[in-house]
Amino acid sequence: MSLLLRIFLYLFVFLLLFFAKRMEIGFPKKKEKVLNWIPWPSANRI
Repeated sequence: MSLLLRIFLYLFVFLLLFFAKRMEIGFPKKKEKVLNWIPWPSANRI
């Protein structure tokens, strides 16, 4: 079960970086702004 969770976490990070690069948002400078701007369900954990 932890392996499945780890794969899901990697996929989540990959999608986050993919959309950030697609919208041309500078990482990691504006990471907090992006996480506050996008209503992620688990944004408070990151």
